[in-house]
Amino acid sequence: MAAMTLSAQAETEAGSRRRSFADLSVSVKVVAAVGTAALVALIVGIVGLLALRDASNSAQLISNSTVPSIKAVGQLKAVVLQARVDAANQALSVDAASTEKYAESFTADLQNFTTAMAAYRASQPASDAALTDKLQTDWDAYADISTTKLLPAGARNALVEWARIRDTEALPLVTSLFDTLATVDGVETADAVKKADAAKSGYESSLTTSIITLTVGSFSHWRSVSSSPARSCSR
Repeated sequence: MAAMTLSAQAETEAGSRRRSFADLSVSVKVVAAVGTAALVALIVGIVGLLALRDASNSAQLISNSTVPSIKAVGQLKAVVLQARVDAANQALSVDAASTEKYAESFTADLQNFTTAMAAYRASQPASDAALTDKLQTDWDAYADISTTKLLPAGARNALVEWARIRDTEALPLVTSLFDTLATVDGVETADAVKKADAAKSGYESSLTTSIITLTVGSFSHWRSVSSSPARSCSR
């Protein structure tokens, strides 16, 4: 008899320990359901805010660094090309006024290159510093040859001498400048694509996390709500 009593007590205690969520009162279930929904909303909200923050950071990085870098490279290309045009026009000018005009334009090109190079260096470029230094070195050499040899020969209308200086001294430097600029442009373009892909990947990851969280939370909420009526009917 005592054994039966102990067995019954043990079963009762085991049953009480095995009480499921459905055995709880309706009010507790409602509170749990509301809490689950609130938790899901909080998690989704946090994930959304983090995604917005990351998107904002990516946009600022592209706006403050990538765009200015690419713009500065374009300006450097334009200046080198314009300098060649002005040097040629100076040599081909038929009067003193035109000769002086294009010589002054070439001087302006020198300043424009300095401005564009400063902008590029300040844009946190993706290219190696060695490439930037090579650009500056080649440009300085080209500017020196142009101001000390090309322009004086053009002012004297010594076209044969001018052409020799252009072909043997200036042109190799110009070719090197454009080759380096093409390399730099490729680096900056690749960096822009990389940053854009990273921003897209971050957004997609946040979206996936939000969807999974909503799905799991909704399922948990449905289970907690649907279990109450089912349990009540079984009673």
